[in-house]
Amino acid sequence: MKSIICSSFFVIKKSKYFVKTCIIFVLITVASIASGIMQMMQMNDTGIDNLLGNIDTCTMFNMITIIAFVSLYIGNEFKNKTNFHLIMNGHSRFHVYFGKLCAITPYVLILGIIQNLIIFLLLNIMIGGDYIQREIPYFVLQSVACTIVYYSYAVLSLSLVFVFKNTLGGIGGSLMVITFYNLFFMLLDYLSTVVIFGHKISEYFITFVFRYLISDSSNIGYVISLTVLYLLISVLYVRIGYFRFKKDDLT
Repeated sequence: MKSIICSSFFVIKKSKYFVKTCIIFVLITVASIASGIMQMMQMNDTGIDNLLGNIDTCTMFNMITIIAFVSLYIGNEFKNKTNFHLIMNGHSRFHVYFGKLCAITPYVLILGIIQNLIIFLLLNIMIGGDYIQREIPYFVLQSVACTIVYYSYAVLSLSLVFVFKNTLGGIGGSLMVITFYNLFFMLLDYLSTVVIFGHKISEYFITFVFRYLISDSSNIGYVISLTVLYLLISVLYVRIGYFRFKKDDLT
């Protein structure tokens, strides 16, 4: 599996998939957050509520960017029959699947870290350190949670590409799942007053969980439960993708 991971790193580097994704990611984050902060400064209002819409916009487009990055890379592997040749050369499907999963992992984690650092730095530079009255451990924990949420959607897109064996299936399928999450859990919030640990159900499953992490990062119970939940969701996606890939006839 080590050889598969190394070759995957080489392909991503040669194709410049990650470089292009990183540029788009940074531009979206800086433009969205800086725009929101400037609006707050013009209104002489430093309330976090006025920034939440921009955080939603930022994370939504960044999530789509991550999904596109993973889907394009893995989809191209199927288009070029790379996975087929790996199996024909004696690699197990387990090694092929998890080799690709391991290969995308550091890139997605880097993107999540980049976004949180940009948000943190922009808030401190443009508004001042008093705006964020949290200790470093809170910020680190919140950053980990945000990154894990991103990672779950990266795993979702990877699994769907292995299911459909093309880029379109990964991107389209992921967007359909995201849309379903939003509609279903918003409907549950509308029909029910069920509260879990002081939060609505949608605050765990809706796409824009980042706004709750940013505005309520000191709630350690919520941040940890969200992190564990999305790790479990990632494991579920991995099992679905691998089970289908293991059963498929690649000839």
